[in-house]
Amino acid sequence: MDDILSSLYVLLGVGLLIAAVFLLSRQKARQRAEELAAYCAQNGYRLTLQNEPLMRSIQIETDDWQLNSTMRAVRNDGDTGSSSWQRETKWICMRQNPLRKTFAMQLSQGSTNLDQLPQWLRDTAVSALKHWLGDDM
Repeated sequence: MDDILSSLYVLLGVGLLIAAVFLLSRQKARQRAEELAAYCAQNGYRLTLQNEPLMRSIQIETDDWQLNSTMRAVRNDGDTGSSSWQRETKWICMRQNPLRKTFAMQLSQGSTNLDQLPQWLRDTAVSALKHWLGDDM
């Protein structure tokens, strides 16, 4: 009987620990959303949050611009409960400006250390990019 009782205590302890982790992570996510809402309200931005099982989206906008950040499940494996997520961020400016060129606000680092590639390969890749994008690159 003592083995069953100690096993139940361990199981109860692990269950409480898992519940605490879920509650703390949910509380932290709610706090981040409240801070973002306060920031947007302070600066006069409109904030739209969507939180669905297979898609999460944040949209911040004014009359002049819009920032959309979306995360979608592209593969949802029912057996393991895991998903692959696709992330996309878009900056949309409503006003036309012919002087403004296309740019990337932030690029995530790749998983490859390009400095470890041989110099001749890096030079060839840069040359191909210059040819493809033009010398103004």
